[in-house]
Amino acid sequence: GRWADGIPACASCHGPAGQGVGDSFPPLAGLPQAYIEEQLAAWQNAGRPEGPMDLMRGVAARLKPADVKAVAAYYSGFSATP
Repeated sequence: GRWADGIPACASCHGPAGQGVGDSFPPLAGLPQAYIEEQLAAWQNAGRPEGPMDLMRGVAARLKPADVKAVAAYYSGFSATP
């Protein structure tokens, strides 16, 4: 994350290894890199329907293309099972 830019650390909500936290914050660990990139792009472009995860829209809007790639590469490298 970069608090100075209004970007919280992903782990703040999704857990330290991206394992997810309850129903509100889904796991990121082990998802394909392309899928994570697509989902972040959808939030940036308002391509995802409004709902409980709508808070991601504001976070994603602040991410630069290099940030999206870095986040996706990082979490796709984790095992999907803790």
